[in-house]
Amino acid sequence: MSGPLTERLRVATGLLAGLPPVLAEKGLDFAQIARAAGLDPVAAVSEDAFVGLAEFARLLELAAVATDDDCFGLRLADRVSGELSGALTYAMRNAPTLRDALLTLIRYIRTRIDVTGFQLTVEDNQATVEWTFSPLIVHRAQLCDFSAVLLVRYVGWIVGPNWRPTSATIERPPPRSQDAHRRLFGRRIAFVQQGNSIAFPADLLSLPIEGADPVVHKIARQLLDRQLAERGEATDLITCAREEIVWSLPSEEGIQIDRLARRLGVSTRTLQRKLADAGTSFQELVDDTRRMLARRYLEDRNLRLSEIAYRLGFSAPSAFTRASYRWFGKNPAEVRRKLTTDRRDDD
Repeated sequence: MSGPLTERLRVATGLLAGLPPVLAEKGLDFAQIARAAGLDPVAAVSEDAFVGLAEFARLLELAAVATDDDCFGLRLADRVSGELSGALTYAMRNAPTLRDALLTLIRYIRTRIDVTGFQLTVEDNQATVEWTFSPLIVHRAQLCDFSAVLLVRYVGWIVGPNWRPTSATIERPPPRSQDAHRRLFGRRIAFVQQGNSIAFPADLLSLPIEGADPVVHKIARQLLDRQLAERGEATDLITCAREEIVWSLPSEEGIQIDRLARRLGVSTRTLQRKLADAGTSFQELVDDTRRMLARRYLEDRNLRLSEIAYRLGFSAPSAFTRASYRWFGKNPAEVRRKLTTDRRDDD
């Protein structure tokens, strides 16, 4: 999903820098694929800029299809991770310990990419780093791979290049071959999970970083503080409400305004007022979110129509069909065929 729902979710163009040459080696045109993903190919490789995270995720998915490599995001990150630089990299590499480096990454990750639920936990001598992405980013298998490899490489810079986590979870479906994932994450990797994570012995957190310079660390953090302030908040109440709607749609309780208000930490009356100020209402917001999700889900031919109906929170496929006629003037199967044709024409 891209457009108004996801425009506040961004990624630094520095993370795209390795993509054009990788595609060129495969005989593919980066500019063409970028445009198909909704990105300006010039802006996507400009320095010190940001582009839409949804468009970046779609770019990775399109590249995976174009190269016939369902591990494209993983291989791309593994190749470019050694080339990453900037204030965040300097701050991490000059932190006192691995724990400090990870906490630095968690605090300042938004200077590179918008993630959700990024945290470090320690339990029973096991440290776990967890993260996910906004539920508004629908197609993100390659994005999850990409981010997981970068995190493993960040830790590997400190612990050692041959380091592997003791276990890992990835949101994406299993790839055709799991060899590349096992090489990078070890054999204890689980797919189709609710979030992404890597786990390792907690005693590694106290590992000192060789050659760390506290002065460089301090200067880099000061720069990151300014960058973070310049970015501002990634989400507003309406965006947060849309995300909560996506999370709640498939649940047995469904989405209700009083429950939504509680999850957002506001009263029902305040939420209604904020929605009215934005020119919408609770029911209109739910319906619009469902419509945008339906379009993205229908683009994925691996999803059955009954599964899409469930994900959208409809009680039966017939209810989805009626909504599809109202949204698009066609039944879901016809919408899917048109979307497939339009994509083929774009390519």
